[in-house]
This record gives sequence, C-alpha cells and structure tokens, in this order.
Amino acid sequence: MRDWRSIGIVLLAVGVGALPASAQGTKCTPGIVCVSQVEGEGGMQFVLRKLTPGALTMRIQVEGDNVATTAPMPYVRTLDDTSRVHAFVVQPEEGASGVDYTYAYQAQYGRIDAEHDDTYRYALPYARGTTHRVAQGYGGNGTHRGIYAIDWTMPVGTPVHAARPGLVVAVRDSMEGSGISRYMQGRSNFVFIEHRDGTIGLYGHLQAESAAVAVGDTVRRGDRLARSGNTGYSSGPHLHFEVFRLNETLMPVTLPVRFDAVGAPARGLDPGRRYSVTAQ
Repeated sequence: MRDWRSIGIVLLAVGVGALPASAQGTKCTPGIVCVSQVEGEGGMQFVLRKLTPGALTMRIQVEGDNVATTAPMPYVRTLDDTSRVHAFVVQPEEGASGVDYTYAYQAQYGRIDAEHDDTYRYALPYARGTTHRVAQGYGGNGTHRGIYAIDWTMPVGTPVHAARPGLVVAVRDSMEGSGISRYMQGRSNFVFIEHRDGTIGLYGHLQAESAAVAVGDTVRRGDRLARSGNTGYSSGPHLHFEVFRLNETLMPVTLPVRFDAVGAPARGLDPGRRYSVTAQ
C-alpha cells in the first residue's frame, strides 16, 4: 500500500470535539472548512462552511451514549460551494434525558463521486520541444507500487505545465530539502488541479517558491504551473504526476490515464522511455 505522506496527500483537515448536548461552538481548519454546532429545538445542529474553492469532501463521525443522529454515520458529503450546509442533528435517543458525545471530522480536496473522462488525452506536463525520460511508471517497484503515477527525470528548475485544464485548489510552495527518510515524508511542494470531471491532477516534488499559480486560478492546458524540483520524500530531481479521486474514507484512488504523446501505450507511459512534447 502506498504511503500517501510521501507526496503530502494526508487528510487535509482534521478535528475532534467532546461536547455535551448543551454546548455550542465552532471548530475551523483555517482557510479550509468550519464545523459549527448550533443548539436548536430538535437537538444540536451540525453546520458546515467550506472556505476554499473547488470541491471538498467531508467525513464526520459522531459517537456517544444515548445518541441518535438524523443522518447515518459516518456522514460523508462533498461540498461544492461556500454556503452554509446544515448537515445533521445530534439528539438523545428516545427516552433518554440527555446525551454526551464526541465527534471527529476529516476533509480532503476532491469528490467521491468523480467519474473520470477516459476519453481525455493528457498533455505531457512540460514545455513544447522538450524531452524527458520516464523514471517510474504505473505500478513501479518503488514508491509507485500499487498506484497509477508517472515520474519524469528532469533537472531542478524545469518548467512544469498543466496536463489538463482546471481549477487550482491547492498550492504548497515553501518546503526545502529532500531525502528518503521519515522526516521528509509529506514535505513535498505541489500543485493540485481540479478537473471538469471532479478528479484531481497532482504535480509533486516542485521547487520551492516557484509556483506561477495561486489557489482559485483557472488554468488552461499547457499553462505554466511551477518549476520541477527535488523536495520531500525524493531520491533525486524529478516531477511526479498522478490523477486521483476520493473513496469514502477520503483516501485518494489513483486512476490510469491516456497521454497525448507519440508512441504512448493505451494507459500511462513506458518506464525508461523518453517522450517529447510536440504540441499542447
């Protein structure tokens, strides 16, 4: 099983609470999401407010004695806009005089109902007229074991371009250093692009302070995103690219995609082979 921390795809937002039914409050992950508990006539209303552009999927678990909820647990929902969403109510079970409960929430970019457009052919994510070698392909024996991802060997500072148009939903640009150690897991710089079909394109191990885009930007195929680097859990300069959707536990599920490249197989690219960009 792939350790998602190698790129930085850990749960985007997590929070816990332990509140009696008489308590109210809001817990926020800054810039991502707020979870509020508002006391009402029927019990404690859970209200969600998304703070970031693009799709964000929430997973909430409520547990306790004498607890009933108006939605099945865990509660899983994809939020598409920043309006307040009244998710569910926590109330005492029938005949109970009160309720104490705990809750935990998780959030991640993307959606669980995404259906990838398998007819789409992705551009190679580097500049026209350049050529780079595939160091690791789908299901490789290294960090790609069991996943669909491509690594291209390329010098630090190589321009990275969008393989598909979409909305920029995440940018990390501040990490320095690399290595194959536990400390470097989750310390990669990256750009996430949400595609029209709800999937996410991830560009990883980018050079620090090289981002040419910001969260909320709309990019076209071929637009420059950043520069390649050697940050995080990495043994050498390269670009990591993958496309994923979420499952109901909010873990990314990578998807095999087609590339618009001469000699490319039906899915993915062949390890050890060099591919050139002739058009975007």
